[in-house]
Amino acid sequence: SVPAGWIPPELSAGGGDEGGGTSHPYCKRCDAYRPPRAQHCKQCGKCVLRMDHHCPWVQNCVGAANTKFFVLFLFYATLGCWHYSCLIIAYTYNAARG
Repeated sequence: SVPAGWIPPELSAGGGDEGGGTSHPYCKRCDAYRPPRAQHCKQCGKCVLRMDHHCPWVQNCVGAANTKFFVLFLFYATLGCWHYSCLIIAYTYNAARG
C-alpha cells in the first residue's frame, strides 16, 4: 500500500503548490495524494501501489508489495491439486484391481 503521509516530490521540496497544481491525483477517500499507478481498493479502504486486484482467497489486495507471494500461492495450490488428484487416481486404480 501507499506509505502513510506520502506527498509528491514537487510538494515536499518546498514548492508550496497546495492549490492542486501537482500532476499526482488526490484520493478523496484516503484524503491523501496517490503515487503514479496507485489505485484505491474499495474492499481494503486504502490506496495500493500497482494494484492488480483484490483477492478474496487471501483477503488482501495483490499489488507491488505481494505479487511474488500471490504467484507462489497459485503455484503451490496448483501443485497440491495435482498431488491430490494423483493420489485419488492411484487409490482408485488399486481399489479396482483388488
